Amino acid sequence: ESMPTVRLCILSVDYVLDEEKKPVIRIWGKTKDGKSVVVFDHSFEPYFYVEPREGLSLEQLGELSRRIESLDLEGEKPIKVELTDQRYLGIPKRVFRVCVKTPADVPRFRDLLKEWSDVKEEYEYAVSFYKRYLIDRGLVPMEWMDATGRAVKTNLRVDRAIEAEGIKPVNEEKLPPLRILAFDIETSESAEGENVIMISLVDNKKFSRVLTYGGKRRKGVEVLADENSLLERFVRLVNERDPDIVLGYNTDRFDFVKLDARAEALKVRLDISRDNSRVEF
Repeated sequence: ESMPTVRLCILSVDYVLDEEKKPVIRIWGKTKDGKSVVVFDHSFEPYFYVEPREGLSLEQLGELSRRIESLDLEGEKPIKVELTDQRYLGIPKRVFRVCVKTPADVPRFRDLLKEWSDVKEEYEYAVSFYKRYLIDRGLVPMEWMDATGRAVKTNLRVDRAIEAEGIKPVNEEKLPPLRILAFDIETSESAEGENVIMISLVDNKKFSRVLTYGGKRRKGVEVLADENSLLERFVRLVNERDPDIVLGYNTDRFDFVKLDARAEALKVRLDISRDNSRVEF
């Protein structure tokens, strides 16, 4: 039985660990008809490369491979070690590809191996896991891909979720319809520090709103009871508008930082994501 294929424009890629602590790539995207999609790929393993010291015989290379395979870090061992040919700065090199269980294991095993006398160099241990995936699969954010697999149920805020059996990049010229939301905050000094006193939001679907408290109600302005209610209403509105892209001026260095600090102080969950997680810095 053939599995359905879904074409999506890639908006973002990240990963989570499953129940067995193995990484699962999540590709977040949008279809041509504006449906939000997440694609799960369990097939990708974290890895890095190890270059043996020059002059080792085949027997010594085999022994080095077995030693790497037998490494034990708090009960975790490399999944596999294979000899492969790579090019670095145009120079061909014979290196070991060391596959490990989790992305966090890559620097840990590398730190052990870099001290070995029969190891000359290590490569690609600092490449982020999701970037490694994109490079190896030939995928580019804001370009298109086909995901073949079965639909699965999920508690994520998406229209479709797919367990991928096959993934490939495809060429499409036009971007899908995207929901884009911009916001800005205003703050004021008080005895307890800097408070958020106003938040404005606007999107490309003719929505605009100003949130504040302690002022007069007027057209396009919602007056809430207090700062706590202001933050809760902001979270609710962002989730209702369900943007694909959030914009702002200096937002990462100011607005989100202030929102995070005030939300934590007031015990408000800053949950404006499609995976039900709070904002992280």
